[in-house]
Amino acid sequence: MRTGRRALRAAVLVGDALLAVQGSYLLLLLAAAARRFPAPTPSEVACRFLVVVPAHDESLGLLPTLTSLRAQDHPAELVEVVVVADNCKDDTAEVARRAGARVWERTEPALLGKGHALAWAFDRALAEPVRPDAVVVVDADCTCTPGLLTTMAAHLAGGARAVQARDDVANLDASWNAALRAAAMLLFNTVRMRGKQGLGASVGLSGTGMCLRTDVLEQVPWRASSLSEDIEQHVALVRAGVLVRFADGAGVRSAVPTTRRQAAQQELRWEAGRLGVARRHGLPLLREGLQRRDRSTLVNGLDALTLPHTAFTAAVVGAGAATAVARSRPGAALLGVAIGGQAGYVLGGLALVGAPPEVWRALLRAPVLVAAKVPLFARVLTGRGPLRWVRTERA
Repeated sequence: MRTGRRALRAAVLVGDALLAVQGSYLLLLLAAAARRFPAPTPSEVACRFLVVVPAHDESLGLLPTLTSLRAQDHPAELVEVVVVADNCKDDTAEVARRAGARVWERTEPALLGKGHALAWAFDRALAEPVRPDAVVVVDADCTCTPGLLTTMAAHLAGGARAVQARDDVANLDASWNAALRAAAMLLFNTVRMRGKQGLGASVGLSGTGMCLRTDVLEQVPWRASSLSEDIEQHVALVRAGVLVRFADGAGVRSAVPTTRRQAAQQELRWEAGRLGVARRHGLPLLREGLQRRDRSTLVNGLDALTLPHTAFTAAVVGAGAATAVARSRPGAALLGVAIGGQAGYVLGGLALVGAPPEVWRALLRAPVLVAAKVPLFARVLTGRGPLRWVRTERA
């Protein structure tokens, strides 16, 4: 009996310690995110951009994206927009041509997914007679701030080789679910990226609003095709020593699903992809970072192993119950660190970026979201998540 109780307490203590490590990491990120970096000086050097818009059956929502790209304040003669009509069954290609974009049509039904489309497009871009200085990716359901490309050019002129812009939610006032998604994206795509930059690490890629110099594409060809192709490709960049910098002064905005049914499919794909990256790369990156004494690799290894907030909350609840059964005071103290770290990161992070009232009100529904996502995480952990890319249902 005593042996069993000691084993239980030891297991509880290990679990609580791991959660405390994540809570401490989140607080470290928040502190680093408060660090201010000077805005890059506008570049006087001409930077030629190729903007790639991957589109699979996006004819109904493509025009606002192309309109926002035409409205860029970067010299028009230095910008070419290419829509990659990827295995489309609708008139995406025709809509893009009528809007003045160049169209590359790709028909490879056996290789569906954005990762495959980007690899194909980048290889073609590198073979162009007049090569761009950098390639920018904008999803077909996004609109861009007018200064997106000039901000990218300024970062590149300042020495950056890869840049990630802000990725925000356009319809956060549509429902509480959309507002909670906006909160998650503010924390993941803004606070965390600010924090990683403050720690001197590569900030990551979010899949849209990302810019890569063409010499980076030659050094680290895009071959990521998993469910989280952006995270997977970022791991390759980190291992190659390429730092992705964060362009906080410009960005893209997209509408998110407004109901749980619409959001569930996309979230299942994201979480399955992130778990796959964590399993394959989390511990190896930590080990490589320690061996090479490389801060960016170390931070991104820790970041890959960080649980999403909903999964972290569910884990804390389960660990709290186990800690109570084991009557472990050290475990309770460690859980206090974990809970304090998460709460501080969420509330402090949203305050830091000036989250709108809709986001703060939606936090009252967070327990509903956690309960709804527990079955989703169970599916992913038991290997019943998606195995291939599926287009997210649009509202």
